[in-house]
Amino acid sequence: MSKYYVALSQDGQEVAIFNSTKFELSTCTIDRLDKREQFANDSLQIPPNTNLFGDVAWSISISNKLANGEILIALSCFNKYHCLMSEDKNSAQYYRSVKRQSISSIFTDIMTETTADVNDDVGLEDGEMIGFNTTWIFSTLNKERIRTIFDDLGGIVRFLSPSDSKRQPLIIIHHYGIIKTSIPLNYRQHKKNALNKSLFYKFFADNPKGTIEFYFPLAISKQLKVRNEDRPQLNLFNKNIKNNYLFLQDCKTDKLNSLECYNLENGELIKSFLIDTGRNAKDNLNYYFRKSFNSVKNCMIIEISKNGKLLAYQSKFNQNHVTLYLMENTLEICTKEFTDIRDIIYIQFICNDEKLLIIGEQNVGGNQVVENSEEIEVVSIKKKRSLKTVPVMIIWDLFSSNSEEDSIKITHDSLNSLDIFRHHHNYASSNGNTIYIDEKGAVKSLLDHPDLVNVLNKKFINQSLKPLDVIVAQEMSEGLKKHAIFHLDNILDSGATENEAIVIYSEPWIHNKNYPRISVFLDEDKSIQLIIGVYSVQVWRRLLRGDRQLTRLEYIWISQKRKIEVKSLLVERNEFLLEFILIDENEEQQVNYISNGERIRLHWPHNVSILKDACVALECCHYFIDNPISPRKGLLFDKFRVQIQNIVKNFINYNPNIFRLTDIKYDIMGNLIRGNCVSIIKRILFINTDKYKSAINSRAMKAKMKGHLHFPRLYSWESNTPKKNDLEVAIETITGVHRKDTIIIGYLLDYYSDNAMENTGWMISVSQILPLLYDRHLDYYVKELFYKPCFGARLSRTDESLVSSIELMKGHHKNVHSMIIQQGLPRKPITNIPDFKKRIEVTKEYIETNLLSLSRHDPSVMTKLNVVPLPDFFTYPRISPNKNEKILNHYLAWRVLKNIILPHAYIEVGDLNYSPFYRILVRDNRITTFSNPSLAALVDYKWSKAQSYFIRSYAIYIVFALSFWTLTNVTRNDVFTPITSKGLYFPLQILLFYIGYLRLAFEYLQLKYKGFRKYFTVYNFFDIISIIMPLCLVISLNFLDLGVSDLTLRYYTVATSLTSLVMWIELLLLLRFFTGPANYINISVNIIRRVFYFFVFMLIFIVAIAHSMYILLRSPNSIGLDPDGQNYALFNTDTEENVAPNVTINQTFNVNQVSDNYFSNFWQSIIAVYFWTNGRWDQVDQWNFLPVTILCFLASILLITVMQNMLVALMASVFDEACALGNQAVLKFRADLISDYETLMRFVIDLKDENENPKELHYVAKIEDVERWESGIKKYCKLHKCILVDKSDRVSSDEEEEDYSDDESENEFYSKSRKMRYSESSRELRYSESSFSELYMEKLDSRMKEIHNDIRNKIKDLEDKLKTLLEPKR
Repeated sequence: MSKYYVALSQDGQEVAIFNSTKFELSTCTIDRLDKREQFANDSLQIPPNTNLFGDVAWSISISNKLANGEILIALSCFNKYHCLMSEDKNSAQYYRSVKRQSISSIFTDIMTETTADVNDDVGLEDGEMIGFNTTWIFSTLNKERIRTIFDDLGGIVRFLSPSDSKRQPLIIIHHYGIIKTSIPLNYRQHKKNALNKSLFYKFFADNPKGTIEFYFPLAISKQLKVRNEDRPQLNLFNKNIKNNYLFLQDCKTDKLNSLECYNLENGELIKSFLIDTGRNAKDNLNYYFRKSFNSVKNCMIIEISKNGKLLAYQSKFNQNHVTLYLMENTLEICTKEFTDIRDIIYIQFICNDEKLLIIGEQNVGGNQVVENSEEIEVVSIKKKRSLKTVPVMIIWDLFSSNSEEDSIKITHDSLNSLDIFRHHHNYASSNGNTIYIDEKGAVKSLLDHPDLVNVLNKKFINQSLKPLDVIVAQEMSEGLKKHAIFHLDNILDSGATENEAIVIYSEPWIHNKNYPRISVFLDEDKSIQLIIGVYSVQVWRRLLRGDRQLTRLEYIWISQKRKIEVKSLLVERNEFLLEFILIDENEEQQVNYISNGERIRLHWPHNVSILKDACVALECCHYFIDNPISPRKGLLFDKFRVQIQNIVKNFINYNPNIFRLTDIKYDIMGNLIRGNCVSIIKRILFINTDKYKSAINSRAMKAKMKGHLHFPRLYSWESNTPKKNDLEVAIETITGVHRKDTIIIGYLLDYYSDNAMENTGWMISVSQILPLLYDRHLDYYVKELFYKPCFGARLSRTDESLVSSIELMKGHHKNVHSMIIQQGLPRKPITNIPDFKKRIEVTKEYIETNLLSLSRHDPSVMTKLNVVPLPDFFTYPRISPNKNEKILNHYLAWRVLKNIILPHAYIEVGDLNYSPFYRILVRDNRITTFSNPSLAALVDYKWSKAQSYFIRSYAIYIVFALSFWTLTNVTRNDVFTPITSKGLYFPLQILLFYIGYLRLAFEYLQLKYKGFRKYFTVYNFFDIISIIMPLCLVISLNFLDLGVSDLTLRYYTVATSLTSLVMWIELLLLLRFFTGPANYINISVNIIRRVFYFFVFMLIFIVAIAHSMYILLRSPNSIGLDPDGQNYALFNTDTEENVAPNVTINQTFNVNQVSDNYFSNFWQSIIAVYFWTNGRWDQVDQWNFLPVTILCFLASILLITVMQNMLVALMASVFDEACALGNQAVLKFRADLISDYETLMRFVIDLKDENENPKELHYVAKIEDVERWESGIKKYCKLHKCILVDKSDRVSSDEEEEDYSDDESENEFYSKSRKMRYSESSRELRYSESSFSELYMEKLDSRMKEIHNDIRNKIKDLEDKLKTLLEPKR
């Protein structure tokens, strides 16, 4: 019996079929499956010993049709019973892997390379696999086999979707790992040139075109160490490769199971889906996972929608459950249970991803008879094993149904496809197409299955629909301004009154009472009324409850600004088919709603989306509020809006899956936000909590953590183009900045951040809109958002064995340490010098074990591994270079030369093109913001990238300073002599001027980019003067010679001294780029800033005292004041006798000289008074003058005793505060530097480096810092009523909402009727509101008149009283 293998290309157009019995290979296209073309090649022949292939499994793959018309086919065989194996570093397989990667070409020469042939057995060393392994790659264009270096490998082969039009990527999963390679289009020419590549290209090529080999993922590697019978086999990967992705399920005993998605192009782990299998199923899953690998890993079905938006997952542990995930954020949408389905075999998205096809077997009772042509109804069987199973096909309508019951259709599979789809080699699916091959070798498309065609092509149009003469109705309603009412028999009842209608004023926003409209009763009892108004189409139902007539809105379609022009109308009992076009309200010209010339078609209740149209109607109603209407119609409008809201609430309560999926496709949450439906949004996002007042941080409602109805998205359903996410819509629709006007933003932020504790995918939209909150003056939401637990306690689910011990060691020396964990496929070594690499590994292991041992540190001081809940938060802005520059950038010499000659410029693009992280940094200047552990981790990560750039600037300035000091001989102690050695002098000047040019150019670009106000800081001031002053001195040095005057030399020496001081200060300030000095520099700068004004106050007081002393003593002779000098005599120190009794030495003063009278000069007097603070009272005691004594006494009290002690106390408090915020201040300072680095045009950078923008950023933090942050949160919660959401806010129940009914009996029935479930099949509808009858309107008018007269009477009474009070008393 023949065994067939079929493959489908990634675009779903090319088909390959292989007959493993006859060794026949053929191809065809998806539209011509019956037109096969045989492919013959000498290397593909039937071997003489066919028994050799008894244990062989095959894998086949076909590529897309390439640009030159080439189609590649890959065929591989391997032993299906051999298990995966770990690669020993001393094995022959390891050396072969190293050799393959060290060769720049994948091609080999058949004359020089030994490849396995179909007739040979490949024997390896002891302990390795012995079996048959061969891979063929064929060219259908050249009709030949392409020889490659992995011809002797066998495994699962797949062609990937090419990202480069000139190369076709290919992956091979074999028993020892995964190989990824690419085949060029012109492989013949490439084969000749690639074998002669130089050694330089092999080691220094930017993008090597050789093979890349990966080890198996960690989830599989763990199982390679168990018993041989429990190891996984290659067949595991057949169903797990979808598009360019490899899916594997990782089961953990202490955490949720995860479905990991690897990108096979680069080996990265790009997504991880959480699988909540339920407690019992989870225990079983973990049990089997520990016991046998194959029983878990190979029992799941994965399928991706054609547009790449949805992922369908099914596990054998929940055989009748199918779970849908969003691909862009890995969030679970819903899980559908098929109660009487015993097993699911196959899943496929069909009908442009509108439906999900499920093939399985259904339990059927002993008395049930299943006919091939009839549809099988879903029957619930409670814990009873079926006596019989039948193959069925299930069509799950994801978006077009209005109830969950009607969304599932089950039909019998007359062809019994279960036997085909149980074996992976019998079918293939790609890009929405599915083909299978039957036992006779015929290839067929699953979409041509007769049972599936009958279900998909089944028309819901009732042939008994009767046309209605809409022309007459429109002429009557528009010409006579009359409400045209039709009966079910299509007879216009000209004598009918509007009182017989269920609803009269169906469009209360229209001012005119007699606006044109058409009504049709859709049943004989006149209980269902279709109303076609000016702007809307509505369906109302009347319910009789005793003597009361109650009404409910079932369906509504509204156009906001365009009128409806009916083209045709067909009606039948409980059904209508309406076709119309829209006409502009002003210009009366036709407007195409769907496409050019296409009409809008509403077929109720089958082909309409009740939920979507209701949400659009709510948005339109919000815009209608702006139109001024009368009070009576205003009340009607409110009641009308409540009717529409009840439609939405029905789906939320009774059809949640319909609501979830409708929101995914149609973005109805945006409609609700624009419609300002606060109560509905609150019901979607939150649930009430009990006993919320028992704790300080508790609230009356909390975000839904399960059963979510809304999911954040960044891309539209129709395409991959970005759309406005719901937070952006909420921000744009706000009318103010107060919390009551922006409460929806708070709801969404609270909902996303609370759920981010489980999955960071909830924050994909939050990352993008944080800068917008600052721009709209809503930064209080950002502050409160950063207090959410996800920013400090979001534990990572990453396997801790992947964390480097060196990274953990770094975390012990930092408050917060960020790290990137490589979670993708581990790459095998490339070097072909195993002995040298082995020495490196031994050295590294020794360093990590001994020098960097973590045993020296206390692990209790660190938190567990956390993750930053802001995905894609820092994406670098880049300018696309032109074509010539892009070519030159491939050369390393050009990039280095460009980096050396030109200064780094700033990227001047729009604000939206910068990363959200950068936009946050330039908008938020608060130091306290960086107390958040996640933000500290972001700054720490970015600083690790930017620090090298600033350290390089520091090193360059050191070279600049050494050059200047050498040129000016400032280190010598003798008299100034310039350098006379021309061999050293000239190169040093060139170096000095070059570095000065680069730094001045950068400072100019910085000034131009930031502006003078933001540029002028202490650091930038010293940056620029520390360059200008040395350059000016060196330039002036060229004009000086040995014969300069002493005065000139003095000035030059002074200038050099001051310049050296400035340069030393600059070197000191540049130490801020390092962790240790940065803290002290920030403390010093903060102290200076805080005490600056006190210094100014103190200086003013000094100037005041000095000015008084100057006025008093500037001319003491004019006031008859002489200083008291000292008298001296000459004594013999031995005999103590006066040797000259007639000689006396008297001290005299020249009071007009500054040396004898400091206070004769104003500036010198200021200096003299300042030195009083240091205890120097020079020339004060020589004035025996009372005013001088009084001034000195006041100065000693105020200046010395008071102000100096105040300064000491102030500096002590400032120092303590600066030390407490020292780490945050350092982070703030680094954030400013990072904002500069973010906008620099960096030339030497690998644009493909994923480390620049990691998808997940992990970090560890000190426990005391996290506790300090948590205590700050508790303190903030005690002092504030709102943390994004008001603590007392709660979700109102149906009974608590405002009701517009007439009396209590009607209210009671209204609340009871909410328990009625809506279903299209049964048409049982809930009661909503009372009728809008004319009698009710008259009562309302009379009541309003009474209130109006009462107000007028009260105003008149007040006027009389005021007149009485204001009359003058006689």
